[in-house]
Amino acid sequence: MEHPMNRILVVDDNAKAREHLASAARVPGVEVVTAGSVAEAIQRIAHEIFYVVVTDLQLETSQSGLEVLTAAKERDIYTQVIVITAYGTPEISVRCMALGAFDYLEKNSPGTDALAMINKKVQLAIEFRNAKLREGGVQ
Repeated sequence: MEHPMNRILVVDDNAKAREHLASAARVPGVEVVTAGSVAEAIQRIAHEIFYVVVTDLQLETSQSGLEVLTAAKERDIYTQVIVITAYGTPEISVRCMALGAFDYLEKNSPGTDALAMINKKVQLAIEFRNAKLREGGVQ
C-alpha cells in the first residue's frame, strides 16, 4: 500500500502570517496545507495524518493553539507539533512541552529569524518522527 504524501499542517488565524509560515515550513517531499481556525485545524487533523503541525498559540483565544496541539497528539502520537507565539512566557513554554509539543518558538525573539528557524525545526521534527516510528517498529 502506498503511503500518502507527507503532510504538514500550518495553523494561524492571520492570513498573512499563515502564508509566511506555510512558505517557511516547506521542505522537499512534503505537502503543506493550512487552517485558519482551531475548528478547521481539528477537523483536518481528524481526517488526515500530519507529520508536523505548526500552530500559532494565540488563535481565537490566547492559548487556543493548545487545543490544536492536544488534538494532533491524540490523533497520532507521532505527529510533531511546533507551537509559535509572539507572546511567550516561561510558563506557557513549559505547558506546551508538557502537552507533548516537539518545540516552542517565540516569533519576536531578538536576533532570531523565526521563519528560518521554522524551516529548520520542521526538518528536525520530521527526522524525529521518523526515528520514533522506527523505534516503535512502525513503517
